[in-house]
Amino acid sequence: MAMPTERADSLHIKLARAKEDKTKVLVYCDLMAEYIDNNLDTAFMFLNPALQLAEKIRWDEGIARVKIEGGRLFWRKGSFETALKYHNDALGYFIKENNKDSIAEIITFIGQDYADWGKYQEALAYFVKADSIYRQTGNEKKLGGIYLLYSFIYINQGNYTEALKVNYKALKIFEANHDQYGAAITLMNIADSYKSLGNYQDALKSYFNGVKIFEKDIDKFNLAETYSSIAEIYILIGNYQEALKYNRKALAIAKGVNNGYLIASATQSIGEVYFQQQNYKEALGYFITSAESYRSVSDYLDLSLILSKVGLCQVKLENYEGAKKNLDDAYSIAQTLDSRLTLTAYYQGAELLDSATGNWQGAYNNFKEYISNRDSSVNLENTKKILQQQIQYASDKKDALLQAEQDKKDAVQKVFRYSMLAGALTLLVLLIVVYNRYQIKTKTNAKLQEAYDDLQKTQLQLVQQEKMASLGALTAGIAHEIKNPLNFVNNYSEVSHELIDEFLGSKDEKEREEIAQILKQNLEKIAEQGKRADSIVKNMLKHSRTGSTEKQLTDINLICDEYLDLAFHGMRANTLGFRCALVKNFDPDLPKVNCVGQDISRVILNLINNAFDEVYECDQLGLKGGDEYQPTITVTTAVSSQLTNKSGTKYVTITVGDNGRGVPDHVRQRIFEPFFTTKPTGKGTGLGLSLSYEIIESHGGKIDIDSKAGEGTNFVISLPC
Repeated sequence: MAMPTERADSLHIKLARAKEDKTKVLVYCDLMAEYIDNNLDTAFMFLNPALQLAEKIRWDEGIARVKIEGGRLFWRKGSFETALKYHNDALGYFIKENNKDSIAEIITFIGQDYADWGKYQEALAYFVKADSIYRQTGNEKKLGGIYLLYSFIYINQGNYTEALKVNYKALKIFEANHDQYGAAITLMNIADSYKSLGNYQDALKSYFNGVKIFEKDIDKFNLAETYSSIAEIYILIGNYQEALKYNRKALAIAKGVNNGYLIASATQSIGEVYFQQQNYKEALGYFITSAESYRSVSDYLDLSLILSKVGLCQVKLENYEGAKKNLDDAYSIAQTLDSRLTLTAYYQGAELLDSATGNWQGAYNNFKEYISNRDSSVNLENTKKILQQQIQYASDKKDALLQAEQDKKDAVQKVFRYSMLAGALTLLVLLIVVYNRYQIKTKTNAKLQEAYDDLQKTQLQLVQQEKMASLGALTAGIAHEIKNPLNFVNNYSEVSHELIDEFLGSKDEKEREEIAQILKQNLEKIAEQGKRADSIVKNMLKHSRTGSTEKQLTDINLICDEYLDLAFHGMRANTLGFRCALVKNFDPDLPKVNCVGQDISRVILNLINNAFDEVYECDQLGLKGGDEYQPTITVTTAVSSQLTNKSGTKYVTITVGDNGRGVPDHVRQRIFEPFFTTKPTGKGTGLGLSLSYEIIESHGGKIDIDSKAGEGTNFVISLPC
């Protein structure tokens, strides 16, 4: 057991004196939090007694709070599935109580569970949810913590540019709140970026500043990690003696607190020292120990990286069979992660193995993949530019941009007012002409009929224009979806062409048989990817069929999922600088709805595209939140427990929400009127929402808007099921 701190001693005294009541449950929770980084085994000793006591006294909130801390323990241990179960149980209680602060905290923990598990997209989705709640409650300090979590994701994905952006946003918040500790953590992240950029002097300076704070606060976990980072810098500059010194300090702390992750990190770093000194046998022992520790805490990203390193050592030691096994394991794990870093490490090792064993074609292919993944992970020039910009994060450029945008808005509003006046005058003249013609009764019926026919044609053209606009918005998304299988087909075809030349030129029957087998596998892959592309095209054609008005049972979740993704890809392809977080809250038990799927798809697509346009303007023009604004679109499906018709039929609800500027009252009152639009001339027909309104009404449903200026907008569709 680790040496108790002064606070731990105080908590143990409280525990001994406490009665079997709520106070004792809370003391148990405090003890778990106290020991989580200092001695995980000791922390676990308090979990079951706390849970049993909370259940015994029937204190639901206490059970939830115990499960929060218990989930944190399992997270630190690397048992991520158990951690998620504990945290989701706790989340359910606080959702019922509508306790936003606790909901946001637990959502953040769930995101961390997924992040350390290597499931970065799931993690980002939860961090975005927590981000939204903290913005609503105005909790800036917590928002700074969310930015640090974003940074963790981006760094592990190899996206250093975005990592730098969010780190400087976090630093600005912590400094404004005089949070020295939060600022220290952020500076450690920024130091990591300096290290990636090769600026070792500034990186070391930041790390040693962090050491002072962590030693003062007795933060052993971050102290050990910082020692390892310092050691890594010394490795990079070739000072192996200092590197070993700080690595051993880190390892001593790691063993003292019995933390598997820290042990893995420290042993990996020691192995790296020997690897750089070309002492591959010594390095291999440390790398294998590190891999075992990463596996024990389920840190799959670092496990994949270290297995590639083990493979590299074994290639150097001419143990090619062992190298292939470890590299294959590294690749299998990398395929399950959302990170190019692991693939970069694998392809580097695979290229070296193929070169050592004389497989020149394999070495060439793996080298190409290594370069491609490496270059996609790090763009040095862009990162340097971002770094220089972020160092001056307190500059007044934002004020100038905001003023320019305000001037632009004023000009647009002035043009809009003049356009409305001109339109009104034109309409007035038209009415006078029609009235005069009516008065003199000159060919009235023929002219009116002709005008009516023209109006119908114009309306049909506008409706078709609206439909084509929706279809056009999907084109780039469809192209994105179909690009991957086509790339596979092209790549396998190219390789197969080369193999045929080898087959024709070979006289070795065994070699020809092997080549034939590879060709057969390639053809199977080509057929598989061709079927995939065919399936994508068929699905798109199914959604785009015209002329059918027959209702059928339709999976609303599937429509929402497909069209949200396709619209997102289309927007990214056609709009420079577009970024947006997508949140999908789909009810897994949602019943199918009897409707015309094509029509409902058009309505959902229209609402999604409108939401994308709104958050893009807010983001690019700084109309809401400035640099801290995070564009977010949320699509939710559910069965309404409140809406029923006279026959008792329930309704399915589809909500498309954005975190934009919201809709003012005077616009909201007219938003479903035909030809009413707030978009500039040429950017919209004013028919999208009016057509959507008619489609939903024709299905016996309704569409409502829930919005306040400055608070975002939700469009809610209700359909009978």
